[in-house]
Amino acid sequence: TDPGVDDAFAIVMAVTAGMQIEGLTIVHGNGDCVETLGINANVCLRLAGADPSVKVYLGEQKPAVAVDVKEASHKGVDVHGEDGLGEMRPPLVPSDKVFGEQHAAEFIWERCSQ
Repeated sequence: TDPGVDDAFAIVMAVTAGMQIEGLTIVHGNGDCVETLGINANVCLRLAGADPSVKVYLGEQKPAVAVDVKEASHKGVDVHGEDGLGEMRPPLVPSDKVFGEQHAAEFIWERCSQ
């Protein structure tokens, strides 16, 4: 996921619906910094009341395929703001900046191999 406003909403809905979430993986997309998007995921999990053992795993900072930004109709920050949440992100707590130790791809591989 790339938690801008749309994915943040989806995360909150999944948690409040009681879905089993084993972890969230974060990649480039609705923001320029994967760490910022990871913080957004942690904020959403925390505020929605997710199990604190659910971790956020950071993935790639850049898209897998080069994109000519000059030709793109918009960038994620144009829609979701610099913080990915429309400059409306709530105050952070220290745990919002803590991520799983594995790379996101390794986390996915591990889970799929079980």
